[in-house]
Amino acid sequence: MGQLLTTGQAARELGISPVRMRQFVAEGRIPVTRVGRLNLIDRDDLGPLRVRRPGRPETTGAGKRRKDRRAAPRGPGAGAGGTP
Repeated sequence: MGQLLTTGQAARELGISPVRMRQFVAEGRIPVTRVGRLNLIDRDDLGPLRVRRPGRPETTGAGKRRKDRRAAPRGPGAGAGGTP
């Protein structure tokens, strides 16, 4: 057993919010040891959560967004390449 951390300390180590860490605990994605009112997390159990990529997952299929979404030029003479 490694060092025991509070949910706040574990969240700081992973670079996530304490609220998100409590969600992981509630979902059962990370085991905890309950001591009084505290949920203590073994530092060794943080491994699987460390490999997560930040941000939202990419969508697949019909809802997939293009990586290059430039806005079309607007207004008179926009995109003409020279001065009017």
